[in-house]
Amino acid sequence: MVSLHYKLTKADYVNFYTWVMWDAGTLRKKRAQTIIKQVSFVGIFIVVLNFTGVFRYLSTLTTTIILLMFGTTLLPLFTGRSSADKQGEEIADDPENASVFAETFLEATDTGLHVRTETSDTRYTWQAIVKKTETESYYFLFINAIQAIIIPKRILQNNDEKAAFQRLLLKNITLDAELKDGAINAGE
Repeated sequence: MVSLHYKLTKADYVNFYTWVMWDAGTLRKKRAQTIIKQVSFVGIFIVVLNFTGVFRYLSTLTTTIILLMFGTTLLPLFTGRSSADKQGEEIADDPENASVFAETFLEATDTGLHVRTETSDTRYTWQAIVKKTETESYYFLFINAIQAIIIPKRILQNNDEKAAFQRLLLKNITLDAELKDGAINAGE
């Protein structure tokens, strides 16, 4: 059994939210597909414009329009992560979400997880964990597609506790739950 006592910080929640909304491996693939589709559309539009002969008469305006189209198409690649961070901060700052930051007592045993706060007392069997993701600083144990038990690695007090917790995860979480994101030990 591993007993953990911790309180999530705003940064912990923002890191989780940004990972779910931006950094997850499955999202990278979808984002790449979307950008390829958008760039392809702009490319087809340019080809059509070229056949109409617009480039011969309005080269400066046309070049500006093309650059703006490509710029707006590629902009999410450069602003998406910071937008996710900002949305996570807004959620964390909402007083109705204060329970996320409650003092938490978590016990991990061979039978599952027992998570207690001042407002809840929940037991999960290991089968309730549908996806596990480990980053450099966190364990995210998903109980459904959008909710996870967030466990900061900093709360594991020593190497023995870390090893015991890791053994429980390896022993009890299915390989399917490990591979759902497409990458074990995803970056932050």
